[in-house]
Amino acid sequence: MRSEQQETNWTLREFNLKDRKTSEERTVEHFHFTAWPDHGVPECTEVLIQFRGLVRQHIEREGGKAPTVVHCSAGVGRTGTIISLDVLLQQLEKEQAVGINAFVHKMRLSRPYMVQTESQYVFLHQCIMDSLQPKDTNEENIYENTYENADMIYVNATALQELRRQNANA
Repeated sequence: MRSEQQETNWTLREFNLKDRKTSEERTVEHFHFTAWPDHGVPECTEVLIQFRGLVRQHIEREGGKAPTVVHCSAGVGRTGTIISLDVLLQQLEKEQAVGINAFVHKMRLSRPYMVQTESQYVFLHQCIMDSLQPKDTNEENIYENTYENADMIYVNATALQELRRQNANA
């Protein structure tokens, strides 16, 4: 290992590998996202979006010289979610639209259980939604009930009331 840089939500490592038979040497950069529990989701979307951006910068900088491998313990839940996020954010940038369900379905045709849990699937949607939000928000007005936000607040409140009613009847 040549270097290790620990951040709050990830660790970046650089390794030198040498083939004993051919003496060929390679450098491997390892991006380890540490803030993601197995079968769960990170605490907030922002950290995963930032991490994906860091990895995407590396991929674009290295081009075809550095193949990218994505893995988690089983290679499906967290792996499928981060791959989906990367591909869908690229699609969003190029086409100004995404097909989350279609892409997850396409991945599952090759590897079952990609984006393994409902919470990961919902989190993926939230990441896409949050990436569409303007980056510079005025935190002083974050709770301000403006006319534009009023409908959304009422829709969410109505949905919450309906969910509580359904749970009470179950």
